[in-house]
Amino acid sequence: MNLQTFFDNFDLLAEAPNGVQKLRELILQLAVQGKLVEQDPEDEPASVLLKRIRINQARLIKDKVIKRVKDLPAVKPEEVPFGIPESWEWVRLNDVGDWGAGATPDRKKHEYYDGPVRWFKSGELNDSYISESEERVSELALKNCSLRSNKPGDVLIAMYGATIGKLAILETEATTNQAVCACTCFEGIYNRFLFYILRAYRDRFTNQGAGGAQPNISREKIINTIAPLPPLDEQMRIVAKVDELMRLCDELEKRQQKRRETRVHLNNSALEHLLAANKPEEFNTHWQRICDNFGFLYDSPETTGKLRQSILQLTVQGQIVPQDHNDEPASVQFDKARDAINVLTEENGLSEREMTPEDVPYTLPIGWKWISLGHLVKFIGGSQPAKSKFIYEQREGYTRLIQIRDFKSDGFQTFVPNEFANRPFKEDDIMIGRYGPPVFQILRGLKGTYNVALMKASPIEEVLRKDFLYYLLQEPRIQRTVIAESERTAGQSGVRKELLHSFIVGLPPLKEQKRIVAKVDELMKLCDALETNLNQTQNLSESLTASIINYIFSTEENTTASAAPAHVFVRRRF
Repeated sequence: MNLQTFFDNFDLLAEAPNGVQKLRELILQLAVQGKLVEQDPEDEPASVLLKRIRINQARLIKDKVIKRVKDLPAVKPEEVPFGIPESWEWVRLNDVGDWGAGATPDRKKHEYYDGPVRWFKSGELNDSYISESEERVSELALKNCSLRSNKPGDVLIAMYGATIGKLAILETEATTNQAVCACTCFEGIYNRFLFYILRAYRDRFTNQGAGGAQPNISREKIINTIAPLPPLDEQMRIVAKVDELMRLCDELEKRQQKRRETRVHLNNSALEHLLAANKPEEFNTHWQRICDNFGFLYDSPETTGKLRQSILQLTVQGQIVPQDHNDEPASVQFDKARDAINVLTEENGLSEREMTPEDVPYTLPIGWKWISLGHLVKFIGGSQPAKSKFIYEQREGYTRLIQIRDFKSDGFQTFVPNEFANRPFKEDDIMIGRYGPPVFQILRGLKGTYNVALMKASPIEEVLRKDFLYYLLQEPRIQRTVIAESERTAGQSGVRKELLHSFIVGLPPLKEQKRIVAKVDELMKLCDALETNLNQTQNLSESLTASIINYIFSTEENTTASAAPAHVFVRRRF
């Protein structure tokens, strides 16, 4: 392996998505494969060390210091996951120390608790040193309850649940509960080297524990696990190098966190200026500034959501496009469609009323009108055909059934007989998810029928365009308010029709609605393009990272770390 490649690309690896975490994992992989430091021909070979360890282990068993473990099978060639240096040996973890789990004393016996003995649970393991436990037990509990007395320097590993594979090294005498296994290393095994072996094996242990209702590994699985054993002096050199590189990773994380905080601050400032725009000209200026600095303000596609929300917020406030005094005011259009509006108003159980300053959240442009959604939009709930009628391929005489899952995926298709398709919708209709995640998401571009978890928003189009309503319903204020109020009054996530009916919105003139939609379409397409660029950059970074890692592990050549001392990559990064 050309280790120089690793150090030459340290910066690139760190800056990739989740780069520092991947870098830590790579350091551990290199460490346990004998590729992080040089081998010294003067070191006592691991084979000699292993013989001495086994002699010592037999003596400890004879003296009843530790218990005998049934003979474990020798390591077979087919078990070996990677190559190791000639001076190393493959062993089972049972060969490196005495392993034992703890227990939980009977909670009903108060005399077992609040004593002098520190008692650690798996949730307290922190991948570092630990010395103070949340609870303590008594000497009586230590004597009566199958508790293992662990020594300072013992290595702990969590065996159950969400903490599986978490580690710690004791700085004090202590015991543990049954979810923790402890190892007292034999002479010749550096406990910090064992710690890093177990850290490198965390995913393996997690996978071993998968499959049950409660993920878990056992002491038996741990002691049967094979691991590479270097000479003792090389164990110490490896730990020193890993410690050094992990400290560098800590520094990189701090610097990245500082950059993220700076990015968030600048991003918030840019959005504040955008939202403070009182005229479309000001919006255009601040928008261009965001576009010019998009690569710095937004570091991943997921971070652009606030930008889209800001666009939608400005859309409903009339700050996206200029007003035209030649446009027919919304109030005039409202009066022209009054017959249809009166019918819908009565159907939705509303009454028309004058808006007061307390009703409205901001000032509207001239020509706009405050109005409740229920005067302009009919929300039509879906129906639920029996699942026995479902098929999962297109056939003649069947209609596509849209369910809430289709907000997440357009590949899964359900169809029902045409006679059950009694809630039709077209590609330009607006569909709202009512219950559970994704609550209040807006869907367009499909046609068919829809189930009870959805409802269609059908506006009076002489006053309110469908495409403007599509953006209006996505404005952050309406989404936050309706969902929060639904949860408060109904006790669950969802969207209640009556809350939508009473929600007050600003209604622009029809011609302005058309200009607004054209502008927002343009801005959203630009956001899409910018997100695509971010995705491409991210994918390229991940691809380069994968290529570098593949190259590093593509050969068994044991190039030494002395060819690339620490100061080389420290200087490159800083």
